[in-house]
Amino acid sequence: MGRMLALFLTIALGVVSLSTAALAQASDEAADLVATQVREQGYDCSEPSEATPDPDNSEVGERGWILTCANASYRVRLIPDMAAKVELID
Repeated sequence: MGRMLALFLTIALGVVSLSTAALAQASDEAADLVATQVREQGYDCSEPSEATPDPDNSEVGERGWILTCANASYRVRLIPDMAAKVELID
């Protein structure tokens, strides 16, 4: 029983570690993608560090994000086939 519990905990910790790493990579990729859109619209975003989902700024088919850059933070709503809605919040 003790070995099975140890094995289960080892596997569970491995899955959590992989999930955390995958989430960190996804967050980095999201920050880069959202920052690219913001820059293309003329906003300054140096060194994007984080893009977190913003459910309060999302609508059906439009994803909201809080983008954190070294010099500013933005509330961004990505709208397919249109310019994003960008609001400086910092």
